[in-house]
Amino acid sequence: MASKRLQFSKVTQLKLGNKILEDYERENWNPEMKEIHSMLKQSDFKVLDVEKINNPYLYGMYLLHKEEMIKNSKIVIEDLLYHCTSPSNGLKIASKNIDWRLTCRTRFGQGACFSKSPRYAHTHAGSDGVFVVCKVLMSVIQNLYLANYNLKIPSDGYDTTLGNNGQVYVKYDDFTFYPKYIIYYK
Repeated sequence: MASKRLQFSKVTQLKLGNKILEDYERENWNPEMKEIHSMLKQSDFKVLDVEKINNPYLYGMYLLHKEEMIKNSKIVIEDLLYHCTSPSNGLKIASKNIDWRLTCRTRFGQGACFSKSPRYAHTHAGSDGVFVVCKVLMSVIQNLYLANYNLKIPSDGYDTTLGNNGQVYVKYDDFTFYPKYIIYYK
């Protein structure tokens, strides 16, 4: 079955309410996107299209949450991580963000799952997926050495769980991640 992917011309923009999803042409890629592309290429993925997410509401809430974490924790780690999903979910994420409450796989906790490895993220998506590259905030990380299917949220004092030998980051709060790019690949 063919992907239900939207086609964009060079300067076309799709409005999602008050949000903007814009085609991100290769000649305009910033160093961050070039690094992401390099990592995907090393993992044998071919980038077909990149859309940059410009959602002022989500980004503003992310920044407020970041300030709150800095005030409360003093130590905040911000990392770019991969979340793999279907193309239709990618568009929903651009508009409303990832809803961690809808998680159906709960090996390392019932939350939004991310990975530093595009290869690992891809193993948990269908053949017709997209990467949503997100900025993710972490402060106190609980390492899980064994799968825990009953874990709903991390132990007191932790905001993130890390499982499968550092491959899976699980987040349990709204606005502790911001979707930056949707990357169509094969």
